[in-house]
Amino acid sequence: MNPPRILMAAGLAMWAWGAQAYLAEAGQGLVQAMTQRFGPAAGERLLAWQRASRKLPAAKDPALIDRANMLANRVPYAEDIDAWHVEEHWSTPAEFVARNAGDCEDYTIAKYFSLRERGVAADKLRLVYVRAKLRDRTDNHMVLAYYPQPEADPLVLDNIDPRLLRASQRPDLSPVFSFNDEHLWRDGQATAGGASQVRRWRELQERVLRERRL
Repeated sequence: MNPPRILMAAGLAMWAWGAQAYLAEAGQGLVQAMTQRFGPAAGERLLAWQRASRKLPAAKDPALIDRANMLANRVPYAEDIDAWHVEEHWSTPAEFVARNAGDCEDYTIAKYFSLRERGVAADKLRLVYVRAKLRDRTDNHMVLAYYPQPEADPLVLDNIDPRLLRASQRPDLSPVFSFNDEHLWRDGQATAGGASQVRRWRELQERVLRERRL
């Protein structure tokens, strides 16, 4: 997993929330498109995810965070080079579920969408690039952080360690930068230009918008 290139281009319009609330309500067009791309089982997986998503607790239920973490972590792990034959690919949630494979960014993105669809505000969530200490190396990694209050020690939603732990309980993770729909943070400070600086996030938004129109 390679960190994304950061572009200092401002002026990207705010991504409408409606663009995100699409997978739990996946229409027949999206199901058919994913079936054509990934085979008959892809549509079945999307519909199964849809059913599971609708059973997730509401935003104010403390169980939601853990349940959303577990739902995404059921998908098998695969490196981008194996799943997509490229060095780096950020899957839309539909691609992640339909292909039934993904790496750390894909898990994180799917969890972010699931929680936003259940009504969790963007300012409670951050997609966080970290340096992760593994057994024999340190590697780039991405996790989702959930902040119940603005200054809270966030919960970390991770595919490597599926336990729902506070950031202070994860000394193996060293944050590099984080972002959500609205902002980009470095060293704990919001930067000018916000999340529009993350090229792959912008490209992902555009692909989700196209999928939502199916």
